[in-house]
Amino acid sequence: MGVEVWLFVAALVLAAWSYSRRRHSYWSSRGIPSPPALPFLGHIHNMLSIFHFRWVYFDEVYHKYGGATLCGLYELFRPVLMIGDPDILKHICIKDFDHFVERRPFPAEKESLMNEMLINKYGDEWKALRSAMSPTFTSGKLRGMFPLICDKADSLVSFTLSAASKQPYVDMKENFGRFTMDTIASCAFGIECNSFRDKKPEFAKWASDFFDFSFVRLIKFTLFNISPKLFNDLGIKMGTFSVEFFQRVAEETIAARKAGQKRNDFLDLLLDAQAGHNLPTTAHVSAASHTQSTTDDSAATDNLKNNSQYSNSENKNISTTSKQETLRVYPPGTTGERICTKTYKIPGTELIVHPGDLVYFPIWSLHHDSRYFPNPEEFLPDRFLPENKDNITSFTHMPFGMGPRNCIAMRFALMEAKVALAKLLLKVELHLKSDFQEVRLAKSPIILTPEGGVHLVIKPLATNIKK
Repeated sequence: MGVEVWLFVAALVLAAWSYSRRRHSYWSSRGIPSPPALPFLGHIHNMLSIFHFRWVYFDEVYHKYGGATLCGLYELFRPVLMIGDPDILKHICIKDFDHFVERRPFPAEKESLMNEMLINKYGDEWKALRSAMSPTFTSGKLRGMFPLICDKADSLVSFTLSAASKQPYVDMKENFGRFTMDTIASCAFGIECNSFRDKKPEFAKWASDFFDFSFVRLIKFTLFNISPKLFNDLGIKMGTFSVEFFQRVAEETIAARKAGQKRNDFLDLLLDAQAGHNLPTTAHVSAASHTQSTTDDSAATDNLKNNSQYSNSENKNISTTSKQETLRVYPPGTTGERICTKTYKIPGTELIVHPGDLVYFPIWSLHHDSRYFPNPEEFLPDRFLPENKDNITSFTHMPFGMGPRNCIAMRFALMEAKVALAKLLLKVELHLKSDFQEVRLAKSPIILTPEGGVHLVIKPLATNIKK
């Protein structure tokens, strides 16, 4: 090639490099610290790396580059503001929520019901849908669901005991996945199924009052509408039986409506599309079973063992400290996000955030910050005892998010996890498999979940323990 061609190529490279450098000076020009960025990529190669955990990189940013207060990042050329200051987070999530109403949508195919999920709704549509769904999770509705959850937890215990009698250890992640799927099918769809009995569960029957049996339409699970390939791409391992099962649920639901169900079809479609707690709940309760096997938390079940039956009122009396500590150590969602909708000045600074700007909350880093939780890597349930409540800084423990856009099914998910663990602990002792001393985490960019299962040795308790 001639000299002119080489000069032209050099000029193009220089122009591209200058453009990238200018775009990646967005934060430095505003006096906000930022870690070194790669040309064109920014920091996205670290955010989506298959070689390390997303939250590990964010934790490095949190401690080394100002993320504990304010830090600037780049998704390619898109500027992202990481906020780790609890006081500022309180403004964004609650006090000034009207400036940060939106969240980034979850990617889905154009015709997918995923687009109708609450997390993918905006503005007035989000407000209307949130208002329509909120009554589903009242105390009265949850009391109605309690017997169904207990029934599925009993199946979990029976299956676990049977498996333990035949093999040296049990994969509790798989078992909890079956439990949460059956619970959703029962509480949400009014369908009697048993995935402990069938690897690919079929419907035993449709409830005659299909919709009313759902206790005013509990949150619906629609991740079946995402292809298994997408799950694999995201590093989320999900049994094909779950995908096939819920695909059939969807088909049967639509067929039931077409058969003449007297209901607002469009509203039902929206409600059916609300989802998302199966994977996080499975991850949480799996991690909880692991931490329970490593600690002596007998106080959590002493009251149960002295009562003749497990009731909803007794469920409320069980200590929640272990559960809260598990969610601190293993938050299912390691980061939170909001999108700015109106020009906003960050409190205590001169920084202006513009509509469309993305804000990160480093949830995992806040949960593991020694300023807020001394010895953060230790599992210490006593942190959450009532007498220690005032020691926890607001907005440093938020496994379900905070403010109006927190997880709407939080109470249901917590009740589900508590029932499953309580029922198990009434019947068995949980011990770690000898070569399984810590939870191995999958490198999923979305949900913190165990990789390769949670392998526990199950030992039945003495037969004189009351049921």
